[in-house]
Amino acid sequence: MNEKESSQNQYRIFGVSGNPLENNRVMVESNRSGQSRVLSASDWQLLLSCQNFATLTMHTVRYQQKLKSDRLHSQNGFLENVFKRNKKSNVLLSLMKDFVEAGFLVSASELNEEISDISMNSHPSITHEHEKISVVGIPTCGRPEMLKRCLSSYIQNFRQNQRVPDIFIIDDSKQRLYQQKNQSVVKNISKLYAGNIFYMDRQQRLLFANIVADEVGIEPALMNFALMGHPGCNRSEGGCRNAILLLTQGKMVLQTDDDTICQIAQPPTVRKKLTLTSEPSSDEYWFFKSYQDATEAVDFIDVDFLSIHEQILGKTLKSVINPFLDIDCDLDTQKVQSSFVRNMVRGKVEIGISQVGPVGDTGLGTDLYRLLLESDSCKRFLYPAENISWHLTTRQVIRSVTHPTISDITRCIGMNMATDNRTFLPPFMPVQSRSDGTFGDLLTVCFPYTFAGCMPYVLAHDPPVDRTRTIDQLFSIAESVRLNDIISELIYAWQNE
Repeated sequence: MNEKESSQNQYRIFGVSGNPLENNRVMVESNRSGQSRVLSASDWQLLLSCQNFATLTMHTVRYQQKLKSDRLHSQNGFLENVFKRNKKSNVLLSLMKDFVEAGFLVSASELNEEISDISMNSHPSITHEHEKISVVGIPTCGRPEMLKRCLSSYIQNFRQNQRVPDIFIIDDSKQRLYQQKNQSVVKNISKLYAGNIFYMDRQQRLLFANIVADEVGIEPALMNFALMGHPGCNRSEGGCRNAILLLTQGKMVLQTDDDTICQIAQPPTVRKKLTLTSEPSSDEYWFFKSYQDATEAVDFIDVDFLSIHEQILGKTLKSVINPFLDIDCDLDTQKVQSSFVRNMVRGKVEIGISQVGPVGDTGLGTDLYRLLLESDSCKRFLYPAENISWHLTTRQVIRSVTHPTISDITRCIGMNMATDNRTFLPPFMPVQSRSDGTFGDLLTVCFPYTFAGCMPYVLAHDPPVDRTRTIDQLFSIAESVRLNDIISELIYAWQNE
């Protein structure tokens, strides 16, 4: 069976909603076909089990295996009633075929063709989508050595590729000594750079906040919080990022942390396909014991770093998808939800955020996500078994997509991301850790036509201190609730109102 035939015979649930009725029945409706059916609870569970593309026979086999496993652990109640009505394989397969006829299950080829048709007939490309990144913003705080290393590496890349973006250094240092050291770094490096480097310390940022508040007529205290944070909070890099957003309105911008180094590579595996997804992350992982081991596992390349983001940033979804279709590249829609297609139909979807992954420190606040890894990453995590412990605790990884990936659910990692500030974007939470996460959550909920993209490249990330935690520390952190975790829950609770 060739690839085209395979995609025609693989199905998954798509664009279906279910509303419970009396007597363990469910009213099921398809927003694609417009058809509706009243299903028994067991048939509804069968339909819900078809989350990933597979043949109807394979769906049937997996469902029966799951029922057998669940039966061993079930208590009296709903599942027991389901088991009593468990059907034979030929009956289940007949039900599956009925789901296809009703439009509850869609084939991979149908979904890809539907998305391709929408893309080809969508809104015309925006006239300014070929603009380039013209600004780089770097928040920093009390780390002049890191700032020097970071600035020098990026300027070297810009010089090699004839790029001269403006650079904004937003200094969150509270001690005057560190401000002076950072100013000295900027002054010395400015002499070697053909472009402009602008520096803003906390005093200047406070002045800027008051000017903006007066100009737009809002309470100074609100703008001060947005740009300065709060004295009761020990972190305010989100305020620095908000200052960059305000200072660069109307431009394409790269924001990067001061502990990154502009050394670029591709991950060990690169695939020739484009993924459209409704998952927040499609990253794959490779695990290492040291930063040196991680960087030796890739080949750093001489490439215009800004141009990597510019391949997708600020472009319509149409202008991203169509070139891949023209070269007969695989289109992966395994994890696309109906909201993705619905937003494509309703509006002009654009890529407002572009990101790459790290080689070195993972850049994430928690590493327990690794327990949910799938496919090849899961195999690398689990084998050999004696390495699982350090695979879980090490901070030294390659974390990256293996091909261009576009998602309507934004997971934002502030370590290195490009934003299209020509469009309206939400603010970062000014204080505490995971401020970039709330930015991504706001973007997902409030800006449904702004999608996020990831490119299959990694950037060197080498913080000055080792962030490795023990397993006990990892689970202790998981049990805690951070301020921005609560904010994110409120954002999604508001969406569901």
